[in-house]
Amino acid sequence: HHAGIVTLHTFEKDDDQSANAFTDRSGTYGQDTLIEVPVVNYGIFGELHPGRNIDFAKINVEGWEYNMIEDGFVKNKINAFVMEVHNKHVPNRTWKNAVECLENDFDLTLLGDLDHKYCFMVGTRCK
Repeated sequence: HHAGIVTLHTFEKDDDQSANAFTDRSGTYGQDTLIEVPVVNYGIFGELHPGRNIDFAKINVEGWEYNMIEDGFVKNKINAFVMEVHNKHVPNRTWKNAVECLENDFDLTLLGDLDHKYCFMVGTRCK
């Protein structure tokens, strides 16, 4: 079930950011160090538990949340969630893209400063 590795940037002066997959942020947060992290394919859940949904998920995957949303995993496999949604540093994506993809299936609440580099989204399946 190992799906390979992902290379993440870690930053010397960014206490609330554990890593970022998409950019070195132009040195804004000090020295940038690349680390490699093994990846487990979250899609394997469907193979291991066919026909079963995840009751609740905490999603904090440093920018990859858009992949989980856009490939249908959140919509098709999760009943409720709290998710960190990145507004910056993920190419061509903001919280508005996440809302557009999920609003027909979930009651959504956004928390935090929506202009900050990330905000939080809480979703409960409504259909």
